This record gives sequence, structure tokens and C-alpha cells, in this order.
Amino acid sequence: MFSLFGPSKPRATVRLGLGQRQLSRISLFFVLIVGAAVVYGGYQVFLGFKAERDIVIAKGNEAAIYKAFREYALDWEGKLPPVDHWSDCVAAELPSASDLPGGKMAYLHGPGSGREIGYVYNSLAAGYDFNPTSSFIPGTKAVKQICPPDALVLIIEKPGAHMNTCVAIPPQNTEAGRQALFKLLSFPHGNGKYEDRKTVILYANGHIEVDTPRDFQD
Repeated sequence: MFSLFGPSKPRATVRLGLGQRQLSRISLFFVLIVGAAVVYGGYQVFLGFKAERDIVIAKGNEAAIYKAFREYALDWEGKLPPVDHWSDCVAAELPSASDLPGGKMAYLHGPGSGREIGYVYNSLAAGYDFNPTSSFIPGTKAVKQICPPDALVLIIEKPGAHMNTCVAIPPQNTEAGRQALFKLLSFPHGNGKYEDRKTVILYANGHIEVDTPRDFQD
């Protein structure tokens, strides 16, 4: 098209060209966002599967540790090992595991969402007698406390815990005992909300419990 001042500029065509380029950039950006969301979602699913697998391994480890405690007790008048070398006592009774890296010592540590997990022994369980249905646990020189096995924690998980680590964990048949345990737990399994993270606990009756922080709320 011409005018008195010469041919007109193809402005509409230029605007259409810019629109196409902008559309291509938006489309590419959208594709990248969707791709990132898919990758992130897949990664979260992987972490969820990993956390559940780690819990299965932890339960297997604690089941083996419990059997080792029982085997040890058979040679020591039904009593659990002392605090200063409990891991060594347990290791001597663990089943052979030639298929595991590190052999049977692999039962004494496991995977978590962060650092490798070790196991912490309840120092109040040292010397606990498996023979009666309810045994004494150490107290002061003047006081001893009777604790049923289903209320006595033997093992908890702790990231980075070394061999023969121990801590005093009160009986779990009182609310004060439950809250004292809660303060000692790390909940090393899971990558979501803190309330949904999990930990595996071994009791003196052989029960293996999987808890979240929600389980300790009023």
C-alpha cells in the first residue's frame, strides 16, 4: 500500500512476528515448568519408596538385635548386657549375614534420610531380667522400679550413633516417660513434613514400633 509519503511500513506483520516469538518463549517456559514438576514429583515418589524401604531394613535389624539379646541372656541368667559394651555383646550373638556388606555387623547400623543410622541402647535396660514377666530396672540405691517388658524400650535409632552408645529412657507406661522418649527421638525416615517422619523402636517384649511425632501428641 502506498501513500503520499511513500510506502507504509508493515507494522501488523512485525507485531505478528513478535507475538510468535513470545508465544514460543511462553511455550518453552511452560514445558520447562511441567518437566520440572514431573521430575520433582518423581523424585518425591522415589524418596517415599526409599523411606519405606529403610524402615523395612530397620525393622529387620532390630528383630535380629532382639534375638541376639535373647541369646545373650540365655548365657547370663536371663539378663541383658551392661551398658559399656552392649554392642559387642550383641554382635557376638548376631546371625551370620554373608550376603550383607559388612557381614553381621550390618545389623548394627542402617540407612536413613540423612546420615547413616546407629542404634542406641537404653541404659535402664542393662541387667534387665527376661525370666519374670516384670523385672526391676535400676533406680537409685534405695529405690528400684518394676517395669513390664512392653513398657521398656531397648533400642532407638539415632543418626551417626557409634557402637555402645546408650541413654536412659524411662518406662513407657506413663505420660512423662512417653514425653521423655519423644525428646530423645530423631525420626530419621522421610523427607516430608516433620509430623510425618518416622522412627523405629524396639521394646523388651520384642515388639517393634514405628512412630511419628503425631504419636506423641496429646
